[in-house]
Amino acid sequence: MASSKSISVTVEYFGPAKQYTNDKSQDNFQLSIDSANLHHLLLKLTQLYGKDFVEYIKSSCGLALDGEYQTLDRTISVENFGKEVVLADGSELVIVPPVSGG
Repeated sequence: MASSKSISVTVEYFGPAKQYTNDKSQDNFQLSIDSANLHHLLLKLTQLYGKDFVEYIKSSCGLALDGEYQTLDRTISVENFGKEVVLADGSELVIVPPVSGG
């Protein structure tokens, strides 16, 4: 029997995003190496915090992966969002809330 390899990914939440996480600022997830992409991480967030949170992320938040801001196609459905973003063991995803001017 082959062993299933997994990776560890950290997600950090700031500002309004924490309203969805009950004020929690960080989570750690284990993902199968075969499904190590942003899409599968968002599925885990959906299970934990609900579909509204992932819709909020897709429509309103910036995403920084390992310190690099991600430019994603936000016109695609949530069911396909993030499939092209590959995660590695130890990756850190920061959910950046929308910035309001003033």
